[in-house]
Amino acid sequence: MSSRRDKNKAAKLSCEAFRVAFILTFFCGIILYVIAPYLIIMLYGERFTPTIVVLKIIIPSIIFYAPSSLFNSYFNGIGKARIAVFIQMIPLIFHMIIGYILIKKFGLIGASIGLGLGTLIHSIVLSLLFLKLSGLNFKYLIPRIDDFNKIIFFIKRRLHL
Repeated sequence: MSSRRDKNKAAKLSCEAFRVAFILTFFCGIILYVIAPYLIIMLYGERFTPTIVVLKIIIPSIIFYAPSSLFNSYFNGIGKARIAVFIQMIPLIFHMIIGYILIKKFGLIGASIGLGLGTLIHSIVLSLLFLKLSGLNFKYLIPRIDDFNKIIFFIKRRLHL
């Protein structure tokens, strides 16, 4: 009984971490998307202008991957560490197949589309497997007002406001 309660607590804590990480990566992703042209030119010069599109294509998948990758800690904590290794094979196989096709047809843009799609699929599979193993439903992954408040509280505390 205690073990089941601990797993439930760990699952809910993982959901909270997912929601907070999603909020943070979402806003950081939007900022990066907007400043990408200026940032890339400033850091690398005009020669790297084509990579702006690449970065913009990949950003949405990163927004989902960063928080869903936190579920690996949950899998490790419940003794299912092998799941994370197995799930890594899904995007790997996808990248090899779709990457070959898209790179041949679209070059660098195709590579970034393939990477973005593979990463997004990986995020979805991780999240769905987490929900299945934890017994929780999707509503636990939807950000709440309380999550925003935690972020604001944390920032205020760090800035001594």
